[in-house]
Amino acid sequence: LEAHLADYQYTVQSLETEVKTQQSAIESLKSDLSEEGNIRAKDDDQATLCKDHYILTESASRIIEKEQDVAKLKEILNDIQIANKGLEENLEKVSSNLEKAEQVCTVL
Repeated sequence: LEAHLADYQYTVQSLETEVKTQQSAIESLKSDLSEEGNIRAKDDDQATLCKDHYILTESASRIIEKEQDVAKLKEILNDIQIANKGLEENLEKVSSNLEKAEQVCTVL
């Protein structure tokens, strides 16, 4: 009976050791899975950041193009205003010449 009890205790101790080993392996796997999940999440975050960076770069490029277009339009507007001022001066001269011509015609 004592021999059976000793075998039983040895078997129980072996099983307890095996259970502890298995629990340790499970915890290690859980840790590995958690770390793998974190790595994947970081990879996903990195991909999202790259995509966002590309979108922002494209947007900035379009904004710069629009700013250049606005600068060109301002130059054109300035040229038009200068030309318009010249036309107004010419119109005043023509009006003045017309008045002089009318006066000459009235005298004649």
